[in-house]
Amino acid sequence: MSDTARLCLVSGVPDGFPRVHGLALARTTVGRAQDCDIQLPATSLVSRLHFVIEREDVSDGSARFFLVDESCNGVYIDGERAPKRVRCQLRDGALLALGTGAHCIEPTTLRFAAPRRVGALGASNAPAGAAPL
Repeated sequence: MSDTARLCLVSGVPDGFPRVHGLALARTTVGRAQDCDIQLPATSLVSRLHFVIEREDVSDGSARFFLVDESCNGVYIDGERAPKRVRCQLRDGALLALGTGAHCIEPTTLRFAAPRRVGALGASNAPAGAAPL
């Protein structure tokens, strides 16, 4: 089990492209620009800065993760378009699709994996929720 959240590239990326990215920073930028923390393949549907993942530490030692859409073409969280520049809490397993639309054959998709915490009895806990705040 991992104690670091991850973004896993599912589709829309060429072979040999890194597939799993840790989210250890308080703020992780994702897009096609070279200065993004996670760089995606350059396509017309992926913005230079497409979205940001923000980590918010909680007093019990866990963390919550939020996506902020900064793109021109949008981010869909589990099929629902995220409002632009609004923090949307991510749930474990959320599927993120970038710039989907009628002209998009295979969108870039990623899956969010929340960090796992193992308690004294071995129970695993992960943050939940995928609704705009």
